[in-house]
Amino acid sequence: MVNFLIIFAAQYLLFASLGAAIVFWVKLSRKEKIVYGQLIVTAGIIALIVAAIASRLYYDPRPFTQPGVSALIPHAVDNGFPSDHTLLAATIAFVTVLFSKKLGVFLLVNLFLIGVARVAAQVHSPIDIVGAAAIAGVAVMGARIIIERYPLTKVPSTASRKI
Repeated sequence: MVNFLIIFAAQYLLFASLGAAIVFWVKLSRKEKIVYGQLIVTAGIIALIVAAIASRLYYDPRPFTQPGVSALIPHAVDNGFPSDHTLLAATIAFVTVLFSKKLGVFLLVNLFLIGVARVAAQVHSPIDIVGAAAIAGVAVMGARIIIERYPLTKVPSTASRKI
């Protein structure tokens, strides 16, 4: 049962983050949809570029490549740094927390569970998870700066949703 939960979280919990972000986006006002979408896309692009560079600079073999260690889920034998699942979940969580603290906290917990499950499944080491979250954080900060300088629309000032 424990292995089933680890496998489920490691492979499929990311879809909860994606689904929550889509439902949240649908409920936003038109202007907020534009800003939220622009932040997600811009941060995602920055995160992917930085992650690609980081993976060239740092190589972390996946844990299951070590003798006596086997992965709970099939995975390619390649560089584990940074974790793509964590990178995406962290980008979504960090952008969403700028708009909704309540949903943001849910997505941060989901992010934590994904990271722990990827480590427990022996497909990533903790540095892969922490590195991906750090890259996503930097990407979201960079995207926020870019969007504040070059907005597609002005963000309506509301008490619960600010950038």
